[in-house]
Amino acid sequence: VSTQSTWDWVRSIFEVNVFGLVSITQKFLPLLRQQKGRVVNIGSLAGLMGTPFLGATYSASKFAIEGLSDSLRREVEPLGVAVSLVEPAAVVSEILTSKKQTWIDDVYARLAPELGAAYGPAAAKFSAKVAEMLSMASSPQVTTDVIVHALTNRHPEPRYIVAKVGPVPAFILVRLAWLLPDRLMDAMVEASCSLNFKRL
Repeated sequence: VSTQSTWDWVRSIFEVNVFGLVSITQKFLPLLRQQKGRVVNIGSLAGLMGTPFLGATYSASKFAIEGLSDSLRREVEPLGVAVSLVEPAAVVSEILTSKKQTWIDDVYARLAPELGAAYGPAAAKFSAKVAEMLSMASSPQVTTDVIVHALTNRHPEPRYIVAKVGPVPAFILVRLAWLLPDRLMDAMVEASCSLNFKRL
């Protein structure tokens, strides 16, 4: 939100991550109901825990997938259609290998001018910390395994939280987020990302 994201860019994120998902699901629902099929949506840890700078718009789109998947599951499960949501943290991919630093730099390039001075001292530390965390990204196999499980197991899980954030399994972070007060989680995120806004 602090970045100067154009509305075209914001809309494109939601077109792909949310509106496209709704459109294709609606088109296939009659066949899914007829065959008692399965829906496997790909969300993200960013749909459960928002982080500073790394794309509030992206995170918002993934939060939307959370609500869509929960509502859809409760609508179609009585009709024999199973809906699962896969929520990976950092997984090795093209964006996390050849493009990760470009992606991080682009986020800071789009900071509103008046925020450059405010966030500047923290930006370099945060960028280095993110690069360190991404270097420990999990193999894509962790995502593949749960997608196969969701498609083939007799009793698929409603939600699969996989991969890690740095050395910490994502499911542990999610449980902490559910258990701890928001202010405490804010402080933990700030510390883990090497941010210290109070000193700016």
